[in-house]
Amino acid sequence: TADSDLDVVIVSTRFRGLDLFARARLTRVAETQLIEKFRIPVDILTLTPAEYAGHPLFARRINGRKKSAA
Repeated sequence: TADSDLDVVIVSTRFRGLDLFARARLTRVAETQLIEKFRIPVDILTLTPAEYAGHPLFARRINGRKKSAA
């Protein structure tokens, strides 16, 4: 729809110990390229592997079964 945006999750060990602003600086080029390519707003969520594993919005596949990461 006209109000839609693209949600992107980037998981990296490089985000460990970095605040939101430092993480945003690391992903700024990728965000700009996505906006230019798709011409829609982009929301980028930057997480460490541990943050991703413990995030309630994501599910992980373990042994072929979907298992909640929470």
